[in-house]
Amino acid sequence: MTTRADSGRDAPTGLRARDPDDAGRPGAPQPKAPGRPPAGPHGIEGQALQEAEAARDVAEAARDVAEAAQVRLTLVARAGALIAEARHPVEALRRLVRSAVPALADITVAYRLGERGTLRPVAGAYADPAHRRLARALQTSIPLDALPGVHPVAEAIRTARPVVLPSVGEAVLRAVALDEAHLAALRAFGLTSGVVLPLLGRERVLGALVFAAAGSGRRYGEADLPPFEILARQCTAAVEQAALFAREHRIAATMQRASLPRDLPIVPGVELSASYRPATREAEVGGDWYDAFRLPDGRLALSLGDVAGRGLRAAVAMGQVRPALRAAALEGASPAAVLDRVSRLLQLDGQEEMASAIFGIFDPVTLAFTYATAGHPPPLLGRPDGRVEVLPHGGPPLGIWCAEGYADTTVTLAPGALLVLYTDGLVEATRNLTEGLRRLMGVVGDQARAPGGQAAAAIQHALLRHEEARDDVAVVVLRVQPIVPDGLRLTLPARPSAVRIARQAVSRLAAEAGLDRRQTLGVQVAVSEAVSNIIEHAYGPAGGPIHLHAFLAEGRLTVEVRDVGRWRTPREEGRGRGLALMRALADRVTIERGETGTTVRVDIALRCAGARPAAP
Repeated sequence: MTTRADSGRDAPTGLRARDPDDAGRPGAPQPKAPGRPPAGPHGIEGQALQEAEAARDVAEAARDVAEAAQVRLTLVARAGALIAEARHPVEALRRLVRSAVPALADITVAYRLGERGTLRPVAGAYADPAHRRLARALQTSIPLDALPGVHPVAEAIRTARPVVLPSVGEAVLRAVALDEAHLAALRAFGLTSGVVLPLLGRERVLGALVFAAAGSGRRYGEADLPPFEILARQCTAAVEQAALFAREHRIAATMQRASLPRDLPIVPGVELSASYRPATREAEVGGDWYDAFRLPDGRLALSLGDVAGRGLRAAVAMGQVRPALRAAALEGASPAAVLDRVSRLLQLDGQEEMASAIFGIFDPVTLAFTYATAGHPPPLLGRPDGRVEVLPHGGPPLGIWCAEGYADTTVTLAPGALLVLYTDGLVEATRNLTEGLRRLMGVVGDQARAPGGQAAAAIQHALLRHEEARDDVAVVVLRVQPIVPDGLRLTLPARPSAVRIARQAVSRLAAEAGLDRRQTLGVQVAVSEAVSNIIEHAYGPAGGPIHLHAFLAEGRLTVEVRDVGRWRTPREEGRGRGLALMRALADRVTIERGETGTTVRVDIALRCAGARPAAP
């Protein structure tokens, strides 16, 4: 064992430097003749023994230093591996401070420097729990220019060089304190030594790391800098990489959400719901999408899929696939032909990404759903009694050439049926596809037996409420509402699109009543004229609601179209033929005008052989 002498050199324990004034004093050691070692047990042998012990102490001390250095390097390596896995700058800093305490410091704090020069503590780790409570009072943002010039964090950032504080005394605390309250808090930490390192990015200083001793007796010097400098470099690289990843993640998420429809189409007699849940891990942001839109003939098109891969490339590919499906569908192609065109488009563009997808067309009058799949999970059909059917599926993913191609499948949905389309993230949360599909079928059966609003969100919540979403999840649910004795009720905005929706509503009711083609056409035209008149005459540019009620009663089909506006006189002469046309096509047309609006009532008698009697 060695001690530090005043001169700064180590001397063996138990030895004292000789004092010239000791000569001649009784009991004092006498000088020996040059070249003659002392005799006896404390002579040559004793000196050799002491020298051997001193050498052993020096070797042990060197070994302790080497072992400590090895431990520090191992800790630094482990910390570097943890930091490198971070997917957000703050996460990287948090991992670093946790890895440094208590192995390298008693307190570690990470600061981020904003682009506007604001310094903010974003992560801290403390060996003493009491220090953690103290730190909460100091975690405030402050402009870098507001810090005293001698503040070690400010100095490290301004000079881009490490700052070592071998000793932290009262003078240092007073120099860096912002006010008396801050000074009192700094004293409570009991700081004894510290090291501050800047985080030097490629283009600017990103922040600073503070490593401090408080209670452990550590004293930092220039020789202790290497492991801290290695950590700072690793952390800087991880922070910049994480910042790039976070930026890409934000762009991908923004593109993904922008590609999803803002609103779902209104379809008479159909409850349509959709739900999208991004991955809980930023690293897992993918290319899931869903879409629902009307075709020119009034049918409803549905698409849902998942681009393979993650991040910005997947989002970009998804942004190409979804509109390509729309474009192909608007040309009148069948679902199988739509998938084939989009797949060939991806191959032609040389896209490396492939995608699974399902595309289908639903007829709200006949209730037929025709669809095709491309490497996608099977759609599910829930029946009102709770039974669930796994519908046929197959075909290669989009972007992959395959000789067999795609095939159309048609199913007819009974009133009360529930059609569920989903991406694989919904059934892969447990990493067991069979178990995931079994659980999904159980949830779909429950939803089919107990109909309610927002079925897509309810299904997703039931399956994932206790699971971490490792992948994006998209769900689309189409429920066919049964015709009730009260008929169909709709409230539509007074816009041109309301005409088509109203026609669809009465078309399904006409089919339910068994009207022939001529009668169905008559009620469609009559309702179209009634809705068009409300749009033109009842409201100004701000618009308003159109209330439609269609029902079967007393052997006839009755449609009531009501507004809450005030009708304006026609702008041109020669108008008003619409009322005459309505009366020519219907058995009776009545118009009731009042202070609260106008109601147009159209009645058509059920004269065909197949007409169903009115519900009791």
